[in-house]
Amino acid sequence: MQSVSNEKYTYYQFAKEQSLPIYIRLRVAEFDPEVVGFLQVMNFTELSEKEGESAQQTIATSQMAKVLTIDEATPMVASQIRSNFQDDKYGMESIVQKPGYNVYRYKNMAMIVLSLASNEWLMGTFPEFGHTNKEYECRVVINRYLSWALAPMGIAGFWGRKLKEGIVLGRMNEVKGEVVFIDVRNRTLFSKRESVSLKNSEVFIKIDPLHKSSPARMRFEDAQAFLAIHSSYFGANGMPLAIRQVVATIAKNFHSYKFAISDLSQELN
Repeated sequence: MQSVSNEKYTYYQFAKEQSLPIYIRLRVAEFDPEVVGFLQVMNFTELSEKEGESAQQTIATSQMAKVLTIDEATPMVASQIRSNFQDDKYGMESIVQKPGYNVYRYKNMAMIVLSLASNEWLMGTFPEFGHTNKEYECRVVINRYLSWALAPMGIAGFWGRKLKEGIVLGRMNEVKGEVVFIDVRNRTLFSKRESVSLKNSEVFIKIDPLHKSSPARMRFEDAQAFLAIHSSYFGANGMPLAIRQVVATIAKNFHSYKFAISDLSQELN
């Protein structure tokens, strides 16, 4: 996936104000101009050249650091991204385990090669990455990256959206690929564009079309299953222990409710 361009990489840091060592680097000129705005919406901050050099040091020395290098796909990688595979019957996404690494593909959009033992991951995609017309697919791909990169820190992602009533979880397509990341240890909630404090009173909401009465609290077992189903972690071997522990902690320490659609101040879509 290596690019032949001589342009320097620009570094972007996720939730910079929280000092998380999670980065994306790309050569901006290779992609649609809207990619910069897209990354900003995804809570990534562009780093100066000096900050980029500091990020390289962090990536080289910190066990928790991760960087996703995004390059325009080579002809061979582009062909793989577009190809029809047997796994396509399960959806646009697939992940295949290889000796020492995994290969993730979002058909017709991107391919990522990742290894949890490495701090540097590679992604091949097309020049239109980040364009408004591809926003949903791009959002899913980047949220998958974040879900893998943040998991070793005990930060779990859930398909959902932060509304006035609480954190509403839904299917990936229902919430347009948006993810809410929860850092229970540091009491932080990461959503699109921002990071805020995780309040003790925060609630997780399941929209139930059959539920017609006032909001009803879910039992621990039901809440745990509800959270696990909506995890944004996608792995060849399922959900890792760190994420399962976060799910159990949230189910135990925060309330989850069933809501009728009419109980929300705004619709998910």
